[in-house]
Order: sequence, then C-alpha cells, then structure tokens
Amino acid sequence: MRHSAHVDWTTSDHTAVDIPITAMGAGASNFTGIYENTDVFKKLVQTLGFRIKK
Repeated sequence: MRHSAHVDWTTSDHTAVDIPITAMGAGASNFTGIYENTDVFKKLVQTLGFRIKK
C-alpha cells in the first residue's frame, strides 16, 4: 500500500520564537526537547516513516 500526505501550514507572519510541542502515543519520545523549526518537519517525516522526494 502506498501512503502519502500533504501537510500545509500557512500564516501571514513568521517568527523565530520557540513554541512548545507535545506528543503522545507511538513515536512521542522523538519529540522531547527543543528543536529548530525545520527539525520538527524532519522528525515528523521520520516518525511517520515517509521519505522526502529530492
């Protein structure tokens, strides 16, 4: 079975402010600590077992 997902976050402003991220369930331990915003995307991809097309 092939899986794909389209995720889109759209805002009119962007900041470098840290925000809390919480998770529960399978893979939740991958989200403990503080991360750069791009690392959150990478961790989501890894946790969900997706691959990024280059």
